[in-house]
Amino acid sequence: MKRRLFALALILVLCLSACSSSKPEQEEARQETASAPQKTVAAAQEAEKSAEPVIDEATGKKKLILAGIRLNDYGWDTLAAQFNAQSDGYIVELRDYYAGDYDGVSIDKDAIDRLRADIADAKTRLHTDLIVGKLPDLLVFDQLSPLTYLGKGLLLDLDPYVAQDADVSAEDFLCWNALHEYGGLYILAKQFVVETLMCSQDFYAAHKGWTIADYLAVEQSLRGDQQMIYFMSQEEFLTQMGGQYLKKALDLQSASCDFDNEEFIGILKGALSCGQYEALDYAGTPVPQRLESGELQCSAAKLYAPDDISFDRIRGGRQLSYIGWPTVDGSVGSSAALYGAIGAFSSTACAEGCWEFIKFAVMRETVSLYDYYGTPVYEPLMREQVAKKNDEGGKYTTATEEDVDAYIAVAQACPAMGFRDENITDIITRETAPMFVGDITPEDAARNIQSSVSLYMTEQYG
Repeated sequence: MKRRLFALALILVLCLSACSSSKPEQEEARQETASAPQKTVAAAQEAEKSAEPVIDEATGKKKLILAGIRLNDYGWDTLAAQFNAQSDGYIVELRDYYAGDYDGVSIDKDAIDRLRADIADAKTRLHTDLIVGKLPDLLVFDQLSPLTYLGKGLLLDLDPYVAQDADVSAEDFLCWNALHEYGGLYILAKQFVVETLMCSQDFYAAHKGWTIADYLAVEQSLRGDQQMIYFMSQEEFLTQMGGQYLKKALDLQSASCDFDNEEFIGILKGALSCGQYEALDYAGTPVPQRLESGELQCSAAKLYAPDDISFDRIRGGRQLSYIGWPTVDGSVGSSAALYGAIGAFSSTACAEGCWEFIKFAVMRETVSLYDYYGTPVYEPLMREQVAKKNDEGGKYTTATEEDVDAYIAVAQACPAMGFRDENITDIITRETAPMFVGDITPEDAARNIQSSVSLYMTEQYG
C-alpha cells in the first residue's frame, strides 16, 4: 500500500510539474506551444461565430466535450458518469488525449520516462486539435498550464453563472481571491493546497505585510543563536522572492514583461546577500517549538487541510500564524496551488451546461489522485471532510473550529493560484547563473532576463 501511495504521489508531482524533459525536448515543446495558442485564437473565434449545441443522438441531450490528459486517473470519468445520470439536458463525453499504458504503480526510471513521453505526445495531439479548430467545451488542467489560455482570453468567465446560481454563492468557494488572480473566475478546481510561510503570532504581529527589504533587515538584526528561516539558499531566495514577483512583472494579455527595474534588481541583490540555512534536525525539536521560542523566525509550509493548522498548534503549544513570503510591495506572498483545475472555452455553445458540470464536479468527493493533495475548494465539502476526521479522534487530525477558521482565513488571503510558466523560471535560472559566480552584476542579469523573457512572451503570448 505504501508503495502505491508513493507511486501516486510521484505521478502527481511529475504531471503537475509539466513533465520536465531534456533541454532539446523543452525547446521543441516551447516552440510548438508558442504557435498553438496563436492559431487557436483564430480557431476559437471562428467556432464562436457558428457555435451551435451538438445533440447526442442516443439521449437527445446537448453534448459537452471534456478534454484533458489521463482523465480517468483523476476521477473525471466517474464524475462525468454521475453527472450524465442526473442531468436532463446535458451529457458529458470525455476526450482523453493520453494513449499510454502506465500501470499507476511502477516507479523505475524507464516507466517514468515512458510516462513523461506519453504525456508529451498527448499534449501534442491536444494542441494539434486546437490549431485546426477542434475545440472542446471544457478543459482539465491537470497536466496543462492555463496561462496561455488566460492570456489569449480563450476561457469563459464563470462569475456571472455563480452570481445567478441558486445553489451556490461566492462564499461557498475557498481561495476566492486567488481564483480571481486574472480578473474573472476563469478557473475552478476540486482541491487546493496553501503554500506559505509560518511563524509565531508575535512575529506575525510585528511583521505582517512585510517586504523583501524587511526580511533582509530582520535577518541582519538576529542574534548569533537565532536562525531566520528553516531552509534558504541563494537559488531558493530567487525562486521564492522572484517567483512572487512574476505576477507583477508579466502581463499576459499584452505579452510583455518588466524585469529591468530597481525592484527586480533589488531581489537579485537580495539573493546575493541573504543568509543561507540548512534544514537541520536540531536534536528533534519541532519547528513550531523553535518558532515559538524565537530561535527560528519562519519556515515554509504547505497547508493541505485544516488539521495541518491543528498539527502545528499541537506541536508548538500555541496556534501559529501564516505570514506568506515577503514581496516587494508588502502584499501577501501566499498562493493556492490548485488540483483538479478546470475551465470552459468561451467559444462553447453550451456555457450554461459547462457551468452545471463544473459546479457538479467541485461539489462532489471522488476517489482519485486528488485524495492525497489538498482540501476541497467547495467549503461545505471541506467541512464534511473535517467532521469525518474529527469523528476518528486522532490527536493531530482533530481540528477545532478555531483551526478551521484560521485555515479559511489563510486560504482567503491568498492572492494567486500559483501557476508559473516554467520556461520563464528556467530563463531566470539560466541568466542569473553567471551572477551567482561573480561574472556579471545584478543589473546585467536583469537586462539579460528582460531581453530573453520579452522574446519568449512575444512567441508564446503575442
